[in-house]
Amino acid sequence: MYSLILRFDEQKGKTFTRFYEMVFKRRVNRLLLTIPKFEVFENLDFIESNYKDYNDETEFDGFTEFEMKVYNRYFIKNQRISFIAEDEGKNVKQIYNAIYRIKDKYKNNML
Repeated sequence: MYSLILRFDEQKGKTFTRFYEMVFKRRVNRLLLTIPKFEVFENLDFIESNYKDYNDETEFDGFTEFEMKVYNRYFIKNQRISFIAEDEGKNVKQIYNAIYRIKDKYKNNML
């Protein structure tokens, strides 16, 4: 509070109450940003272990051979799209379309 009194400037046309409210709101907002956005659960017994194993080969049944190549190179190896297109002899737009189809197939299989 003492530092607020020292920083308060009457020439800015605000009352001390308004100045204090502004500083208080900013402080609360800054504190809210530091709160973690996740929760850690110590006891995980309630979680069922029937999740799909996405490294399984059966997960990739709906993919074409080209989509599998793009999946491995883009999502697994993190290669650039231009590099994949040049190496595969395809157009950049074809790589983008394959990535879209892969994401769409995953989204539809997840639901």
